Amino acid sequence: MAILYLNEQHNGYRFKDLLGDSWSVLDRYSGFYPWHHGFKLVFLRLISYNFDIYWANANAPQHPVRPNDPDFGYKQRTQVHASVSDQQSIFVFLWYITYIPLYIAGPICSFNAFVAQVRSPQQTYDTRALIIYGFRWFANLALMEIMTTFLYPWAINGSRGYWSKLTLGQLYCVSHTTLLVIWLKFLIIWRFFRLWALVDGIETLENMPKCVNNHYTLSGFWRSWHHSYNQWLIRYIYVPLGGSQNKAFTLAVVFMFVAVWHDMTLKLLSWGWLTLLFFGPEIVFPAIATRLKVREKWWWHDVVCIGGSINIIGLMVANLVGFGPGLPGLNRLLWFITNEPTTFFPSLLGLLTAFCFGTAIMIHLERPQTPKS
Repeated sequence: MAILYLNEQHNGYRFKDLLGDSWSVLDRYSGFYPWHHGFKLVFLRLISYNFDIYWANANAPQHPVRPNDPDFGYKQRTQVHASVSDQQSIFVFLWYITYIPLYIAGPICSFNAFVAQVRSPQQTYDTRALIIYGFRWFANLALMEIMTTFLYPWAINGSRGYWSKLTLGQLYCVSHTTLLVIWLKFLIIWRFFRLWALVDGIETLENMPKCVNNHYTLSGFWRSWHHSYNQWLIRYIYVPLGGSQNKAFTLAVVFMFVAVWHDMTLKLLSWGWLTLLFFGPEIVFPAIATRLKVREKWWWHDVVCIGGSINIIGLMVANLVGFGPGLPGLNRLLWFITNEPTTFFPSLLGLLTAFCFGTAIMIHLERPQTPKS
């Protein structure tokens, strides 16, 4: 992490600073994509490479190799250890950390899964499925063009002075619209590079498997936002540190790692702490409910709906700080709480009621469609 921090602080380093003024001419040829921006993903691949080789040599259990089975997908290939020759090959190593379709933005692929698919390309997506996937990606791109033509969240977020003029209703709308546009932006980027890799025979996890509006728990939201990164965190940080046996500590480490890995700024560090703060009740209350055996009570469904609506508000606030205007947006929200409580709390109650009904619909759709349910 210190290396990532120094890379950002020194802007990828300059020949002038390292070798003197006579080398400054080389600083003009940094390219359209500076190397230190892509190094964040290379950093994750380096960790994956070392862990997977360590576990392979520690005789960790693995799935039997079934390269021609179409059901033998990415998750199963992650458990297939690379051969000794692939582990020791400098060419395989460089191929993995600099694989062009996934180099700029991912999705993140483990070393085991990458090598397994190099030797036996993916069978999950045939030509017809790839064409449909490509049309879906183009539809997402068209939707983004329409949204950015008629909505202006980026312009509003970039204007610090404008936030002080927003009414409470406008603040809610801008916060939620910003979250939607951010989700769609990343979906377009990640699906483009995933499609490129699929055409080349390398399957990775879908980074946005669910719509951003189809979540009422923080854990579900983060499992579906940058899903490949989430699975990387679970495999290489969460589980090795103890997982659910020491959940509070491991979650704190994971969210701080995520914040620092993205960018070591006050905005993202604040996002990490806010998310961890909102995660607290989601960890504590289900444990209490299980101990008190109240999950089968008639009113438990209503409690979950209320909790889900509060979680949605928390997600909006955290992402407003982390990926929106930052602390100025939060300060504007606090101004309404302290200066216009008669306006703030009734509107908050209205939002919670609307989100409560939305949570009830999501719970209904997630239930197995059986006569009993």
